[in-house]
Amino acid sequence: MAYGVQVGMMVVPDEIFSFGFVYKSRTAVTVEDGEVLYEWPVNSAPSTGSAAGTFATSLTLPDRIHAGVTFRPVSPLVLTGELEYVRWSSIGKQIITVSNSPITSEIVAQQDWKDVLAAHAGVELDFGDFALRAGFLVDRSPISDAQLRPSVPDADQTAYTAGIGYAIGEGLDLDVALQFVEYSDRTVSNSALMSAANRPLNGTYQMSATIVGLNVSYSWK
Repeated sequence: MAYGVQVGMMVVPDEIFSFGFVYKSRTAVTVEDGEVLYEWPVNSAPSTGSAAGTFATSLTLPDRIHAGVTFRPVSPLVLTGELEYVRWSSIGKQIITVSNSPITSEIVAQQDWKDVLAAHAGVELDFGDFALRAGFLVDRSPISDAQLRPSVPDADQTAYTAGIGYAIGEGLDLDVALQFVEYSDRTVSNSALMSAANRPLNGTYQMSATIVGLNVSYSWK
């Protein structure tokens, strides 16, 4: 369970422009009784310790600052833009405490991530009961080459989004979206992290993602 604070403000000076600002506070997510399972090659298991154990840790989610603008030059056209600043440097180290382990009682996951600024843009054609949408974003990776790892692969990314919205009935809306995320190829030659075979985690990372979203919402007055 985690608790945080989110505050926002919107200013609408006229029917053409609107401005928004949102701050989301840093939150810590605590895991107290996680499960750990160990596997070894045949006939190589340690003579002491169990094949199962528990772990506890705390993961900090960074605070975020959003600032956006909406521009409606003519009907049905709506243009939006947003800047998002994420303070990844605030999360620090992650310490994982393991019980009943034949290997180690504590794992320290170094973070050393940097703050990043992301830019988002979108366009909508709003015809009342029906809307067409498209979007674009540019986001930078907070992870340095030395700290990049297969468990948290990341790279600078661009994303392209398309979607439709449809008012099914009074207060009932259906939204469908498709997003393609393209990550820059990333080659690491100076990793500060070691594999189980005591080798640096150097290599080339190539990634992409396709995300489909479906949302049904109902509101009443």
